[in-house]
Amino acid sequence: MRLPHERYIRFLITSGLDLEETNEHLQDKGLPPCPVDDEQSEYWDQQYSILFESSVPKSIKAFWESAEKKKFPEGFFEYMNTLGLKEAWAYNVGKSRYFTIAVDALEDEDICIGIRCLLTLRAAPEEISAIINSKFGMVLPKESVTLFKEYFYDPRIMSRRSWRHYLRAVPSEHRNLLYKAISGREVELRAELDYPNKISVADHYQKLHIYAMEKFNTYRTSSGPNADQHAIKWAGIAMSAGDKYEKLKLGDTADFSKDIQMEFAFVDTDFAMIGEENLEEIQKANEMSENENDEK
Repeated sequence: MRLPHERYIRFLITSGLDLEETNEHLQDKGLPPCPVDDEQSEYWDQQYSILFESSVPKSIKAFWESAEKKKFPEGFFEYMNTLGLKEAWAYNVGKSRYFTIAVDALEDEDICIGIRCLLTLRAAPEEISAIINSKFGMVLPKESVTLFKEYFYDPRIMSRRSWRHYLRAVPSEHRNLLYKAISGREVELRAELDYPNKISVADHYQKLHIYAMEKFNTYRTSSGPNADQHAIKWAGIAMSAGDKYEKLKLGDTADFSKDIQMEFAFVDTDFAMIGEENLEEIQKANEMSENENDEK
């Protein structure tokens, strides 16, 4: 079992906090605590051992365990960088503006759940920064979004079991939003959060394909003047739009929300694509057009 704010927990451990103090701090920040029940009681031990059973010098481990922490050992921040904790320790001594902004975002409930949902949807830091800044009038640089992801909410490390534990530990109103993000209901979620929806070029080609096929079928069964020419024209547009849609939608296969859906054994519902019967009809229409041109 894992938590998406695992790196922050490790930072708290290096700050000298024990399990109880860590969980109190996490709850103050609105983060689910480390599990303490019998089934998951080893979680804290695992995080602790990652740090204290590593090859970090004894002087640094002694510093972590000391109460005062007045003087940093030699090479301290270099080792923190190796452990992925350098930014948090820089923030701890007031020297990380980007991390400070990330903490500010964490402590704002509305901003925090928005960032979590967008990260679950695998939105880029630049997009998250633009949306949050526009929505809340906050200066949230993309660097702060990246740090937020690394320390407070990294959905990449979560398994099916981890998600279930995590969702049980967050408030119900946030749970519903995160569940929509995990299940890939992006348009619905963005609308509920009043965030702009992405424009999908692939979707536009799909809609054009469907529209062109409807037009093709209308003219194919029509006996009006020039019906055949119109049917052939719309058949060509449908073929072209369908081909472009197929090519563009390939980029969606790496979409993170779909990866998470597979963890939950959800069934993806794909858009209906052009079928064999429609292909045969279009091919016949194209052949008719070629024959007519040859006769002329």
